[in-house]
Amino acid sequence: MSIFNSGSGMNPLPWLQEMTLRALQAAVNLVDVANEPDATDWYARTLRQSAMAVVGRLAPVVALLYRAGFESAPNWTLPT
Repeated sequence: MSIFNSGSGMNPLPWLQEMTLRALQAAVNLVDVANEPDATDWYARTLRQSAMAVVGRLAPVVALLYRAGFESAPNWTLPT
């Protein structure tokens, strides 16, 4: 079975949900590393900026795949 074979009968939604959520969790882990006391200012800032870019793009995808309503993030705006 493959998500790339439309004739396989596999529903790709659960796989996409799991993979995007895992990617979002990995981006959040970058913030954890940035918050370590031995992280230099430059390194912490760079990690947070990278995490913000990834989270900003993945969060709406995860919300869409999980069919979260607008009320789950009423102040959300798309990153520019």
